[in-house]
Amino acid sequence: MPLINMNKGGLCRTTELLTLPHLRHVRLGNPNSDGSEEVNTATILRRLTLPALETLFLSTLDIPDDDFTSFLVRSSPPLQSLYISMIEDELTGMDFLHFIPGLNDFTLRFRYYSDREIPMLETIASGRSLPKLRHFTIRDWLLYDRDQESMIDALSSRHTHTLDSEQLESFRLILLGRPKDDLILAWRELAKDRGMNIHVGSLEENYIQNISLIRLHVSLISFGPCK
Repeated sequence: MPLINMNKGGLCRTTELLTLPHLRHVRLGNPNSDGSEEVNTATILRRLTLPALETLFLSTLDIPDDDFTSFLVRSSPPLQSLYISMIEDELTGMDFLHFIPGLNDFTLRFRYYSDREIPMLETIASGRSLPKLRHFTIRDWLLYDRDQESMIDALSSRHTHTLDSEQLESFRLILLGRPKDDLILAWRELAKDRGMNIHVGSLEENYIQNISLIRLHVSLISFGPCK
């Protein structure tokens, strides 16, 4: 069998495609990586065909959209769970989503901000893409107020674009800062209306489930002394 070195900084030592027909779970990189490690995702996936793949974890994505799409078309896997950590806007179009329609769990971790990603995220949240998705996580992204409002609208409209879309069971938005009070209330209302498990905040703290964190603005009425 050709030698494939997947260690840090390693390179594939073969130019031939390697098919692993029974491999179901693949993790490339460290889950706690800051994005600086050299995983060589592009080099590895260009060499592999994985027809049984169910779980794919990519801690540092350095593969162009077209190459990643080619990997999925070539493998045609029954992919259920996908974790992608993006260090720059390699996958702005995300055309590869069309080739994994049965995806159940999707995590996108961002190490940059670009408002060009908002339409793609709205398409996923609304069910127009990945209609079988049940769990959706967006990590480490600085969403502006208007972006969060767009995501709330997209999640609220799920099922209106296609009756084939599943209802999301959970949505996690791991932010680098605390949302404004009105947005926290809007997220809480969405969770109530849709019966969805929604987490908005840091990894450790969910702002929408802790009402004590919401500063309600109450006008104080001053009563004079009774006569």
